[in-house]
Amino acid sequence: MSRSGAGKDQAGREFEALLAALPRRQSAAPVRAAARSSRAPVGDSEFENLLNEFRSLSNPAASVTAARAPAVAPRQPADSIQHTIPGQNNLVQALGALGRERDRLMIRLETIHDESALKAIDGLNRQITHLQISVMREQPDKFLLVRAGGQHFSLSLNDVVRVLWHGEAERDDKKGVRHDSDWLPVHAVSSRQLGKSSVNSAGAEDVIAIVSSAEGVLAICVDSVLGVVSATQAPLDAVLQGAQGLKGTAITETGLHALVLDVDRLAQRA
Repeated sequence: MSRSGAGKDQAGREFEALLAALPRRQSAAPVRAAARSSRAPVGDSEFENLLNEFRSLSNPAASVTAARAPAVAPRQPADSIQHTIPGQNNLVQALGALGRERDRLMIRLETIHDESALKAIDGLNRQITHLQISVMREQPDKFLLVRAGGQHFSLSLNDVVRVLWHGEAERDDKKGVRHDSDWLPVHAVSSRQLGKSSVNSAGAEDVIAIVSSAEGVLAICVDSVLGVVSATQAPLDAVLQGAQGLKGTAITETGLHALVLDVDRLAQRA
């Protein structure tokens, strides 16, 4: 026999109290207050929560049910957090800021006489330029700014493969400059190669820019590499029209004019 209402256990009484506390759906027919089936006059979600409450009352040692536990944020897919990873544009902007700081130091080179400071600036320039060449190569407004014979020249960054700094190039007077397993012809733009007084310190070797074009790969010797700059390309001045090996003038954001070397034409002549 079932026990009477007066003799119900504590869990049963709690269950009925919870049922009574829930809002009722309006119905013309009277409903028994102690209904424990899925046909109780409550919504499905409310009834599920009610069952969870009852289980917790029947077993106080049980873990907190889903109805009472705080909601746990679902695991985010990998692509939803990519905004925290610097993208290509962010990297270009960061390198641009580094390049501008480097440029401020390079402008003061002629007034710096401390050898250790000069080496530190040269090392910084190498690292920044290497990153700029790797990251910015596909941008049409980026140029590698170089100096040779006291004149500024520039190379479209899309043509530049790599830069071999002072002492890094393996040279041979007959073969040229080694690049990987090949020997490349050399086009001399540097003041030392042209028989002029070099702007580098005594005994310094040329810097080699390895460039590639539809006509082939060659090495261009210059006195120094000043880094990658943003510039717009303008036609050559009337005086320079038709000059061999030049195809325009790069005008930097600071107003510096640098003659753009024509890599295709230089490769044909090499």
